[in-house]
Amino acid sequence: VNLQVEGQVMGCGDFNARCGELGDSNGLPNRGCVYLVKNGQGELLVDCMRSSCLVFVNGRQGQDQFTCISGRGKSVVDYCLVPEEELMSIRKFVVKTIMSQCEE
Repeated sequence: VNLQVEGQVMGCGDFNARCGELGDSNGLPNRGCVYLVKNGQGELLVDCMRSSCLVFVNGRQGQDQFTCISGRGKSVVDYCLVPEEELMSIRKFVVKTIMSQCEE
């Protein structure tokens, strides 16, 4: 399905995918990663992103941060994905946790 015919596509949310430092683009520098774990879902997500020309905003437009913090540890499973040509139109990307919202 070619959704970009209708306009720009952006995907944000909990993908339950651990992507570590998997490369999402051949033309962009590597992104900064705070969580280096990879899993099968992460590999599938990156394969899908490559075939759709989507890239991670996490770790590129701002500092990468953990998106899941629980008693079992910290991880990055929530991502913002945009078309590669739209990446530079995002000036700042910040992950805000519930705790950081309570402190403000």
